[in-house]
Amino acid sequence: MKTKNSDDTDDQDKDRHFVTALARGLQILRCFSHQQPELSATKIVRMTGLPQPTVWRLCHTLQEAGFLICPGDGRKMALGIPVLALGYATLVRQTLAQIALPYMRSLTDS
Repeated sequence: MKTKNSDDTDDQDKDRHFVTALARGLQILRCFSHQQPELSATKIVRMTGLPQPTVWRLCHTLQEAGFLICPGDGRKMALGIPVLALGYATLVRQTLAQIALPYMRSLTDS
């Protein structure tokens, strides 16, 4: 799931407004999916290619902010409710037709 390529890195190094720590935190949040709703820090390290201490610090910060939670025995993390609020804020801007269009197209293309 490594999302950076060398061109992106070069552009980001030149962009003084780019916040690398924020981008890395968002990269961690993108690791979670329907297929992988709970992840260990070790798995996140493998998926992102970020150093383990960086992943630990970012996950700790995301936990303190409520964006990650530790359900069960605390060995794995999952997305917290604030992530849902962000998704909802995006969805309310969409009309039903915009949301349904890709699915409708896939049905007609079959």
